[in-house]
This record gives sequence, C-alpha cells and structure tokens, in this order.
Amino acid sequence: MRRGLLITAGWVTAVATATVLGFTAVSSLGDEFPGRPLSRQEVEDRLAQTTPTAQPSSSPSSSAVASPTASPSASSARRHFTGSGGSLWATCRNGLASVEGITPKTGFRLDESQRGPARTAWVKFKQDGGGHGRGQEFLVSVTCDGSTATVTETKDD
Repeated sequence: MRRGLLITAGWVTAVATATVLGFTAVSSLGDEFPGRPLSRQEVEDRLAQTTPTAQPSSSPSSSAVASPTASPSASSARRHFTGSGGSLWATCRNGLASVEGITPKTGFRLDESQRGPARTAWVKFKQDGGGHGRGQEFLVSVTCDGSTATVTETKDD
C-alpha cells in the first residue's frame, strides 16, 4: 500500500513539474510567438525591422528596378524581390547571379527561367489569360556587381 502511494506521489510531482516548466517556456517566448498566424502586414513589418532596403537604380522607361530588401551573408549577398508578377530571392556568388524561391502572385505563373548561376539569371512571370486574351508578362533579371545583386523588372510585350 505504501509503495503505491509513493509511486502515485512521484507521478503527480512529475506531471506538475512538467506542466510548470511547459507554461514557463511558452510564457518566456512573449511576443515572438503570438500563438496565431501572423498577418501579411505583421510579417512585412518584422522583415522590415531585420533587413535594410536597397536603393533603386535607374533603368529604361519600359522597365522598373525595384527596391529589394538585402540580406547579406559572408559568402554571398541575397536579396528578396517582389514585383508585378511575383517574388524571388536573388543571390550573387563569385560574381554570378542565381534566382531561387520563386513565387508567382495569384493569377500569374512561372513561364520560363534561367535560374543560374550565370552572368544574368532571369525568370518570366506570365499572367493567366483566363480566356480573355493574352495576359501580361514580366521579365525579372538579376545581375551582379561583385556580391551585390541588381534586380530589374521589365514588362514583356
């Protein structure tokens, strides 16, 4: 009988300790773990706090150079770009450009690409026509100046 009480007391103590430790661990996360999915605005705000914005460069009137966010690392520079047809990550390594993490916007698809590594890496986003004629196309090119990626979007006619 006494042995059963000791086992039960030990088990209750272990459960209580695990519960207290679990609550302590979760409460120590604070705002970093809100317990719900983040909204698009909350994600953008948090990304803006951790990555500086690059300056746009000039380009011909039929194209636009976006202000991608930069996330440099020791061996390469990586930038996130969001344009008219979708988003991607542009990377420069040893002077060669690569694109990865390609995500078309709703209503667009990835039509063609040269993902690199190459002197110029590119992707073409094509808008689904939806049976109402030809959709828009956007060519996104990535070139490197050393370890700095330059991303240019051009409307492809």
